[in-house]
Amino acid sequence: MVAVLLPASAPATSASTQSVPRYGAHNDVSTPFNVTHLPTLARTRFDGRGLRFDGVLRETLGHRRHQISYRSAGRRISGVLLEPLVEGPRPVVVVAHGYSHPANYTIGGQLEREQAALADAGYVVMQPDYRNHGASGREGRRTVARPRGYAEDLINAVRALRLARLPYADTERLGLLGRSMGGGVVMNALAARPKLADAVVLYSPLSATMSDNFN
Repeated sequence: MVAVLLPASAPATSASTQSVPRYGAHNDVSTPFNVTHLPTLARTRFDGRGLRFDGVLRETLGHRRHQISYRSAGRRISGVLLEPLVEGPRPVVVVAHGYSHPANYTIGGQLEREQAALADAGYVVMQPDYRNHGASGREGRRTVARPRGYAEDLINAVRALRLARLPYADTERLGLLGRSMGGGVVMNALAARPKLADAVVLYSPLSATMSDNFN
């Protein structure tokens, strides 16, 4: 079961914890992009499209790492796509990265080791940066009554990749990998679209119960 994630008022804090900032942390419910209202997400008509290749970042004997972007919720989301240098079409893994303060995050960051290992094993790997990260469009810290957040960007990443019809990517064999905060993003995405992927791996994920994460 995946709980609905709703903005919540902060519990009373002791003097020893009042100085600990919550903004941007895993339990942050003050911003619309890190919170998901699942009934709204489930009713959303997703607009993921326009996958664009913005340059080759690196090439090894096993794979080619591209900087990419795509459309999601009216903004362009940056990310990376790793193309295995083997005969295709190949199965796909879409990666949802964990928490990083947007000011410190770099395009395609955090899971470079896992991305490379999967690509060298013959998988096409895509990792979106989410809104407010990398070169993605920004969403301000305004109040949003029914936020859709990072899960919307993940669903739109899968949709954009499928619409692109890359000759080396078999999107009929598609898995999701979510780490830490990204595990929560994956669970929310699947709650809204249960048939989004054929397989899912949650790597040290958040709890599906928002109260656990908040606490």
